[in-house]
Amino acid sequence: MKTTTMKDLFNTVTIVTCVVFSSIGSYAQISQSSAANKQTIRSLVSVNKARYAVLSKSVVNGEIRASVVLTNLDGSTIGGYGSPYIQNNAELLHLWKEFIATNLNLTAQPDDLRVTENRSSDDATYAVAFVLDYSPSTTVPRAIRMQRAIQTALTQFAKEDFVSIVKFTGRVTVDVPASNDKEEYTSKFKVDGLNMRVNGSAVFDATIKGIEEIAATRSTRRLLILFSDGEDNSSSKSMQDAIALAKKMNVEIHTVTYGVGDDDVLSSLAKQTGGKTHELHDVYDFDRVFMGIYASMRHSYDVVVRSNNVQLAATHSPNSVISSSAPASGSIHPKEVLSLMPTHGVQVTKSSSLSDQSLTLNVDLKFEGEASNISAADLLMLDSIATVLVQRADLALEIVPGQSDASVVPEDVVIAQRRATAVRDLLIRRGVHPSRVQGFSSRPSSTEQPRGSSPKTTFVFTKM
Repeated sequence: MKTTTMKDLFNTVTIVTCVVFSSIGSYAQISQSSAANKQTIRSLVSVNKARYAVLSKSVVNGEIRASVVLTNLDGSTIGGYGSPYIQNNAELLHLWKEFIATNLNLTAQPDDLRVTENRSSDDATYAVAFVLDYSPSTTVPRAIRMQRAIQTALTQFAKEDFVSIVKFTGRVTVDVPASNDKEEYTSKFKVDGLNMRVNGSAVFDATIKGIEEIAATRSTRRLLILFSDGEDNSSSKSMQDAIALAKKMNVEIHTVTYGVGDDDVLSSLAKQTGGKTHELHDVYDFDRVFMGIYASMRHSYDVVVRSNNVQLAATHSPNSVISSSAPASGSIHPKEVLSLMPTHGVQVTKSSSLSDQSLTLNVDLKFEGEASNISAADLLMLDSIATVLVQRADLALEIVPGQSDASVVPEDVVIAQRRATAVRDLLIRRGVHPSRVQGFSSRPSSTEQPRGSSPKTTFVFTKM
């Protein structure tokens, strides 16, 4: 038998060590090559190969911190763009810097970047209650867009997850009882506009009902997604009742607001239960938010950017969501606007063929006498104008009520201003940001009334 000498043992260890380090070197090279061949986040988004949702963004101690979800067009999440899968800082910067500059609105060059990828365990289960405002102020176009977004999100739920859907006006209805049968809950939820013609808004009662629906499920995590465009005015229970029950049943509440004048209540519901407030200003954000909230539970990226010259286009609370849609670009085309409006009672007086920065419409609104109340007959017209504005985030609007005589008495000016304010307030309640719509009692020089025209209300769309 051959005796193993110390020299033989040393040579064997040396050979094994070289092989091991050679393998590690090859693996590292393959990993770096694979990362280098990835498309950047910005390029994926810009060519419509991926969608994104910025679930939170804030500036803390000179750092920009954001939570981001990336999904394919089918809703499945995209991985491999952060630590621990990519450790090299230069590679992370290559993949993320254009996205950070364009989509996170960071104007300075990042001096340091950290991207951490978060994935839940494969056996994690979730119970999600959607609590949805079906009051008339939601408007049919917005309701349909919301329903389609939720319908798409439902297809992405894992087979073990529970889903419940509650809708409310002044009355609360369980549309889909809590179930983990995907075929059942996807078939029961319909895209049918607004089918609850009851006034009022029972936000707290509906929230409590949603909590009760998912409280009994044996899920790893429970959350409630509350959408509303108004404030509670019909509940028998209070906000504190809803918060106390959520804490007791370990349910975190995420609120989705659209055109709410004062969202402190909805923000409190989210903040006190561990959720976030998602502030929307465009109907197309529904898709990103409803899919993004669920996707983020399973897979998201924490992005931390440090720059010596941190500048953000806007600074938001860590509990608020940043809209991920960019304003539409291009000129104001009459067909684009008019296709969303009733065909009667609208007169184009200044088209984009004369100026691609503005479009002036004269519209019949049926104010009677000195009244400033908006008639029910005009709601469809004003809803359509609100729809135009929420779909075109690059447009602003001026409102000028009609006057039969150019030389008006002071009383007429007061009436006109009340009417302009009434229209503006309605559009704001429909989701138009207050900064984008102004009401005037008389026409600015830029809005000329055509000769021989009847006293119609003038709407001037302008490019922001």
